[in-house]
Amino acid sequence: MGKIFKEAREVFGYESGVLASKIQAFEGLGFSKLFVSKLIVCSPRILIGEMNVEVVKVIEMVKLI
Repeated sequence: MGKIFKEAREVFGYESGVLASKIQAFEGLGFSKLFVSKLIVCSPRILIGEMNVEVVKVIEMVKLI
């Protein structure tokens, strides 16, 4: 939680349901809730803004592994 507060403070100001929809978007790529939670812990900045092409490319590479 502290790392998210340090690196992605904007997350705490989102309106109701926005954060959940962002997480569901990552799950929609075929990842489990556990993997998505670990991804967010490692890089909380992925929750800021729109899911960009670079993040999707990295996730697709991880899926291949």
